[in-house]
Amino acid sequence: MSTPTGSTAYNLSCGGPIAHPMSDIIILTPICAHSLAFRPVIFPANAKITIRLPTEARSSAMISFDGQLKFKMEKSEQVVIQQSAYCVPFVHWKEKN
Repeated sequence: MSTPTGSTAYNLSCGGPIAHPMSDIIILTPICAHSLAFRPVIFPANAKITIRLPTEARSSAMISFDGQLKFKMEKSEQVVIQQSAYCVPFVHWKEKN
């Protein structure tokens, strides 16, 4: 999952699209897809995406956030991705004249 800001990092290295920074979207890009049928998908920013393991899954799964934090995901758990109510402010330097 990626925002437009993160589209040129891990998302791009996985074969995902580069998104314009002003785009109001969420990008889902499969990692290590085993088929060309699995392609990146772009959702509107107000989408609520829920990821669950199938009840018939043979084992748990590992989930990673920004390549840093890793968690074991059990069959009874789910991950919900949605846009935050808060914006991250960025510093914009003013040009000196």
